[in-house]
Order: sequence, then structure tokens, then C-alpha cells
Amino acid sequence: KRNRRFTRSANDIDSSHYYHEFDEKNSLPETLNKIESRIIKITLAKSRNIREAARPLGISLTTLLRRMNKMNGDRP
Repeated sequence: KRNRRFTRSANDIDSSHYYHEFDEKNSLPETLNKIESRIIKITLAKSRNIREAARPLGISLTTLLRRMNKMNGDRP
């Protein structure tokens, strides 16, 4: 029951306003990464700690940290 608010909030993010970011210059994987990183940021903002944020995304804590580092430009 505790995780239900995460699932709901993930569905509340309306995907339609991400479509304008997709054009010929942006490849599909790039666009998906943008959306994914935005969802990660939103989930992180809503959760009390980082371990809790990783759970509803279905990824491990280390994967989440690696992706966050990538978003912050710490790693290629």
C-alpha cells in the first residue's frame, strides 16, 4: 500500500508534453533517457530517502546512483 502513491504519481506524469522534445535530431533512446531522468528526479523529490526512490523504479540503488551521476555529468 505504501508504494501505491509512487505508481499513481508515475502515471500522473502526462507523457504528451514530452513529445515536443522528440524531433529528427534527438534519437529515440535519447528522448527516453530524458523522460526517464525526469521521472527519476520527480520520484526522488517525492521520496524521503534515496533507497525508497529506487524501489518503485524497479532498479537497484547502485543503478540509480549511476544514472544520477550520469545526469549530473560526473561520468560519461
